Amino acid sequence: MTQYAPSLPRLLRLGGLLLAGMLVALGCQSDPDSPTATSASPEAGTRLNGPAPAESGQPHLHAGEDGTVWMSWVEPVGEDRHALRYATLDDTSWAAPRTAARGGDWFVNWADVPSLRPLPSGRLAAQYLRSTGPDPLAYAVQITQTDGAGTWQSAVRPHDDGTATEHGFVSLLPWPDDRLLAVWLDGRTMAGRDGHGGEMTLRGGVQVGRLRTNALR
Repeated sequence: MTQYAPSLPRLLRLGGLLLAGMLVALGCQSDPDSPTATSASPEAGTRLNGPAPAESGQPHLHAGEDGTVWMSWVEPVGEDRHALRYATLDDTSWAAPRTAARGGDWFVNWADVPSLRPLPSGRLAAQYLRSTGPDPLAYAVQITQTDGAGTWQSAVRPHDDGTATEHGFVSLLPWPDDRLLAVWLDGRTMAGRDGHGGEMTLRGGVQVGRLRTNALR
């Protein structure tokens, strides 16, 4: 049986009716006299300038449990060197940016971005990627945390396979007893395969300070 698509005028008429119905429904919901109505504050549409300079990239936003908004980004700081910077939002203004890590040979791309995560104890954790060989798709996860005084510590890798393959798309989560869970996509099974054939695996580790324990294999 042949199926025919409705003509363009008919589609436009149907779309117009649906849009009109949605507008009427929204208008009813926004009745200012309704006890359940919520009115947008004047600041709701305020546009804020970001804290990162124009040459930066890879922005990432995170809202803490206390409502604090954290923004992190990658900023070039010299030839072939980058820094992971971050700032918090105070009402409508950003605090002065701070640096979580900096160095060379970073793996920087638009899809797999670094991130920062506040921990319940008040410490901070952050992750970024670093190239591990001449292959452009060989890179490793780097995780750094602040100590009790707020000083960022040297970064460690949560994986110890030693392969020049892909490791990335990291998620950081608080873990009991002031520990940190890191989960990432791991390409160690692709080692030695032409065209990076093979399967990606999902792996994770629980980190205590600079110590790590692989939790998923």
